Amino acid sequence: MSEGTVSHLLIAHGSPDPRHRAVMRTLAAEVSDRGLPCSVAFLEHDRPSVPEALAEISSAVVTLGMLLAPGYHATVDVPRLLAGAPPGLRIHDLGPLGTGEWLFPVLDGLVADVGAGPESPVILATAGSTRDAARLSLAGFASDWEETRTGHVVVAAGTGPGLSLEDAARRYAVDHLPVSVGIQPAVVLPLKISPGVLTDRTLNIAGKHGLLAAGTLAESPLFVEVLVDRLARR
Repeated sequence: MSEGTVSHLLIAHGSPDPRHRAVMRTLAAEVSDRGLPCSVAFLEHDRPSVPEALAEISSAVVTLGMLLAPGYHATVDVPRLLAGAPPGLRIHDLGPLGTGEWLFPVLDGLVADVGAGPESPVILATAGSTRDAARLSLAGFASDWEETRTGHVVVAAGTGPGLSLEDAARRYAVDHLPVSVGIQPAVVLPLKISPGVLTDRTLNIAGKHGLLAAGTLAESPLFVEVLVDRLARR
C-alpha cells in the first residue's frame, strides 16, 4: 500500500447504547488528528455497517477490529465481512485489537486514576463468552498482568461460564480488610473500550460491595496512542 492513499477503519461491535458510538467516533477522530485518516464501522446496531464503510473507500484500507477477545465476532464475522469487500479494494487486516503487554500501562493508569496501586487486587470485568478460546485468552492475559504487580488479578464475567462479577465482588469485599486498617479495597475494572450496560453494572456492584470502580479503556489518554501505534506499524 502506498502512503497517502491508505484509509484506516476501526471495526467496532456496536451497541444500542449511544455512548458506545460516540466513544468510537471520538477515537477515530483522534487517530485522524494524529495523521492517519480513520473512520469507524459497526458489526451491530449502529451505522455505517462494515459493508457500507468498505463501499465508501476507493483504494486501500487498514482494518483493526476493536475487539479484545477471540470470540465469534473476531474469528468469524469480521473475516467474513472483509472477504465480501468490493472487488479491487486492497485490505490489510490487522485482526482484532486483542490483549497483551501493550495494555498493561493503560490498565495501570486506570487503576491509579481511582487512587489505587499495584498492590490493589483487581477484578477484570468482562462481558463473558461461551467460547473456550476467548475465556482462556483473557485468563492468560490476567495472569501475565498479575506478574507485573503485587495485587491479584481475577477475571469475572457478566454472563456465561466462569466466575461471575457479583461473586467476585462479594469474595473481595469479604476477604479483604477495610481501608480504615490500611488495606486498599479491590478495583473493579471493566475490560471494555467504551461505557455501556456492563460498565453501569460494574459501577453498581462495586459500590454495593465497597470496592473501587475504574473507567473504561478509552478513558485512558494512552489508549489512543496504542491505536495509532498499532495502525502505523502495520
